[in-house]
Amino acid sequence: SDLFSVKVDATGLEPGTTYFYRFAASNEQSPVGRTKTLPRNDVAHVRLGVVSCSNYSRGFFNAYAGLAARADLDAILHLGDYIYEYEHAHYPDSSASRVVAPNKEILTLSDYRERHAQYKADPDTQAVHQQHPFICVWDDHEFANNAWSGGAQNHNPLEGEGEWSPRRAAAMQAYFEWMPVREDAQTRQSKVYRAFRFGNLATLMMLDTRIIGRDRQVEATDIPEIESPARQMLGPEQEAWLAEQFVSATRTGASWTLLGQQVMFAPQNATGLRSGNPDSWDGYRGCRTRVFDMIERAKVNNFAVLTGDVHSSWAYDLPRNPFGGYDKATGKGSLGVEFAGTSVTSLSTVGVGPDGPKQLAAIRELRPHLHYVDGRYRGYFIVDLTRERLQADYYAVATDRKSTRLNSSHANIS
Repeated sequence: SDLFSVKVDATGLEPGTTYFYRFAASNEQSPVGRTKTLPRNDVAHVRLGVVSCSNYSRGFFNAYAGLAARADLDAILHLGDYIYEYEHAHYPDSSASRVVAPNKEILTLSDYRERHAQYKADPDTQAVHQQHPFICVWDDHEFANNAWSGGAQNHNPLEGEGEWSPRRAAAMQAYFEWMPVREDAQTRQSKVYRAFRFGNLATLMMLDTRIIGRDRQVEATDIPEIESPARQMLGPEQEAWLAEQFVSATRTGASWTLLGQQVMFAPQNATGLRSGNPDSWDGYRGCRTRVFDMIERAKVNNFAVLTGDVHSSWAYDLPRNPFGGYDKATGKGSLGVEFAGTSVTSLSTVGVGPDGPKQLAAIRELRPHLHYVDGRYRGYFIVDLTRERLQADYYAVATDRKSTRLNSSHANIS
């Protein structure tokens, strides 16, 4: 039979209120779910869980189980790669533990629907959605690896995969069918960038750095293109929207301005040098410069970027130029901070193996604005906000059947 989902918009709800709900159809009733509406007016405290990169083949979703066991969260941010498009045991190696459905690379609407349905059947996925509201954006693997607006690294029409547009449309449709995200009600445009207000404590903007406006990735050594002011990560419409949101956040007096998005924002190499990762903002430096310009024009204070994608944990200051005019001891010269979180299951090569400590030491030496990095563990992080401080705590879990908390650490900015 066909796989499908149903979405219901509940109306008449009070702000800042916890609600319990369930669904009934014929003689069946769902388990009781729990959710919470956004607060208004004076808000003293917000706590968010942050996850990304949940690869079904790479292990069990014990990070979700850990978040489901907490009753102290206002929402979960999923920053992309909620599903992966690959066939079984393809990515990143052949030591996968769970077989995906369908057992092939997904290309069609029915394929994407079946993969989403499998993820939603996972007991830990069900538990975390049952316990907490989700704020989601997509990254590349909801479509295909290293996707951009006009294609993807893992899409090849010459190998029988057809044109990109039908696959892109199928992936979008399945995403909106299965995820707690609605299409724009008026334009019916498939866009996921949007803003959330946590009263006067925080404004959260969720971006689409992947599908709606991104230019194709270039080689890390193509410095003229990487530095080009015409190069797009967001697209003109989303970029204009983001500039307006920064101004609005300042006018409303929000204590914190947060950016939830997919790929590393912090500069990784100096201007004029090769990109540290051309799929990240470091491959779109002209666009990143325009975002820094927006922040300064709007006089945004207490700015933080929350990032997924990298399968490892990082904490950065965000100076325009970390390699000159920036003081690590005081943070002078920085326009904000970035917290990037590890994956739910996807593997990392950062700091692992016998040469891991040397690799991490070299990274720290080359990036003076980097305060914390660890790629050894899977898990999630918690963002805890008050008017005086933003604190990120990183939690590590095992990915085998028995969920075991291995380690935790935190980075703090006040």
